[in-house]
Amino acid sequence: WDSAPESQWVANEMRRDTNQLRQNDTFAVLFDTFYDRRNGVLFYTNPLGARADAQFTNEGNPNSDWNPVWDVRTGRFDGGWTVEMEIPFKTLRYRSEPPHIWGVQLRRAIRRKNEWAYLTPLPVAAGSLVGLEPPSAGRNLEIKPYVIGGLTTDMAATPVKIDEPSVDGGVDLKYGITRRTATASRWITWWWRTTFCPRWASCGATTSGAPSRRLTSAPGRNRSGASGSSAWRAVSTPS
Repeated sequence: WDSAPESQWVANEMRRDTNQLRQNDTFAVLFDTFYDRRNGVLFYTNPLGARADAQFTNEGNPNSDWNPVWDVRTGRFDGGWTVEMEIPFKTLRYRSEPPHIWGVQLRRAIRRKNEWAYLTPLPVAAGSLVGLEPPSAGRNLEIKPYVIGGLTTDMAATPVKIDEPSVDGGVDLKYGITRRTATASRWITWWWRTTFCPRWASCGATTSGAPSRRLTSAPGRNRSGASGSSAWRAVSTPS
């Protein structure tokens, strides 16, 4: 809930992962799925339903290039606004074997007050989420096709190029070989590369001229994918 009228809320961003979203009123949830108090994934939104996400490794090192599959819906009522997040288990990495205990932190930001409220006081460790029954973790396969277009003007070329269109495309592929290692590959019309990396690392196959956004794994030790179509749904009314 919010004691101020809607006209005083700060909510003017809809771009995904933009830094300006931090200047809005927001609600965020952070999961430490391996319960190691060092790594985690963050999801947050504003009253308009904008989306932002990041992964953290070794108590920091935020990676906002991580773009997992998830959804959010927001609502408004006379006393404030509500948030409903839908995060598929397949989006996250976690241990297959029980007990399933995750760290969890909730954060509410009220920009007009420069106020941040947390589930647990900082810098005390986050709370514990118990009673989970996630599907068995598996080796995740991620496929992301992409297309790149552009216009080129080169007055020094022979013949001269003016707004000459170009198009290219390719596929990003990532597969978990073991619980500790993933392979990241990229194919485009003129280039192929495969990279092996630890599952917690933000690695990928890149080259000059290729898109900068890459398939990355969630952070933490012994990262493994999660199978199944189930999702954990969190419904919260910020206070």
